[in-house]
Amino acid sequence: MLGLNVLIEYSGPHPLFNSFPYEFDGIIPEEDGSKKKETINNKEDIMDYAIRLKEESEDLNGSGPDALIAVFEQLPFFCCYSNIFDSDCHHDIEKYLYCNETSTPAYSGTYNDTPRIWIQKYYIIKMALALREKLSRDKVNEAKHGSK
Repeated sequence: MLGLNVLIEYSGPHPLFNSFPYEFDGIIPEEDGSKKKETINNKEDIMDYAIRLKEESEDLNGSGPDALIAVFEQLPFFCCYSNIFDSDCHHDIEKYLYCNETSTPAYSGTYNDTPRIWIQKYYIIKMALALREKLSRDKVNEAKHGSK
């Protein structure tokens, strides 16, 4: 969730996925290769489906940044970005950016005094920002040179 919140750029409500419940053509293939209609009743269903997408991507490509990109690139096919937005995640992102830009530690003391959860969040945000920058560069290069 935190990594997705770093990557999304909200551009207004999605016309198909803005209110609950809704259906969409599934992205994840069933064991027989078919794809079924999926129903989303709330934000938890969106996150459950995103987790299934992540697991599918990890099964195919292994874990890591590629799984996050795979989920991010599929979001417009099953949800509105506003349903991914999480204010707690954005607070953590703002904290990371502030600390990074001002060279201010997030917590006083040494590394051992820093809560483990913040260290995990730090690395998730750092990785997702690097991915966001890469995706942005790729988009600019594609616009300049055309798609390959």
